Amino acid sequence: MFLRSTTASTGATVYWLLFVCASLYAAFDDRTFATLPVVLLAWPWVDFLPRSDSGLLVVGCALLNTALIYVFIATVSFLWRSFRRKA
Repeated sequence: MFLRSTTASTGATVYWLLFVCASLYAAFDDRTFATLPVVLLAWPWVDFLPRSDSGLLVVGCALLNTALIYVFIATVSFLWRSFRRKA
C-alpha cells in the first residue's frame, strides 16, 4: 500500500536524485557557490539549522522535502483522478 501513486513516487525520486547530484557536485567542487544548489533544494528548513550544521541535518531536510513533495503530488493526482471520473 505504501507508495501507491507512481506519479508522486516519480516526482519524489527525481527531487531526491537532484539533491544527491547537487551534494556530490558540492563535495568535489571547492568554488564559493558550489553548495548553493544543495541549500536551495533543502529550503526552507535550512533557515532553522544552527550555524555549525552537519551534512546529516541537511540530508534530513531534503528527506522531509521529499516526503512533502510525495504527499503533495499524490494528493493532486488523487484529486485529478476523482475530478475526471465525475466529469
